[in-house]
Amino acid sequence: MVKKNDKFTASIIGVGRIGFLLQFDNKREQPASHSLALKKNSHITIKSACDIDKKKLKLWKKHYKKSDIYENVNEFLKKDKSDIVVISVNEPSHLDVTLKVIKKSPKLIILEKPIAPNLDEALLIKQFAKRYKVPICVNHERRYSLDYQMAKKLIESKRVGDIESVVASF
Repeated sequence: MVKKNDKFTASIIGVGRIGFLLQFDNKREQPASHSLALKKNSHITIKSACDIDKKKLKLWKKHYKKSDIYENVNEFLKKDKSDIVVISVNEPSHLDVTLKVIKKSPKLIILEKPIAPNLDEALLIKQFAKRYKVPICVNHERRYSLDYQMAKKLIESKRVGDIESVVASF
């Protein structure tokens, strides 16, 4: 059970678009990257990042000076012992990277969507996660977005009337 004052360490594998760069997009509601979302959470300390792109990693390091950086996922996994590992690598690499991270037994993996390029790989990730008892979160919920919050307040205030139906798709 997580307590109010618990602190966790986190690391990010993949500091490209969603892992890091979207925090510079002024047209997006922030935080729009995993790096910035973790940084803004007072219960989390960002321990390190890993990426094969040296330029992106160097830029990331300028903004997260106290954190370690790695250019190789195997080196990262030897040295890093974070509670939370965010995996935001390109889709063809999800299976390899995720299975390696699962074997290190972090408290949580946040895996960027889509989980895998096909159902067989997704099921293999699920099988490993169960075997090693590592929870994996794949989340693209926007419930904290300002427009969602505004809609929620309008519904709760009944300024738009009673809800007669809800349509959703998945």
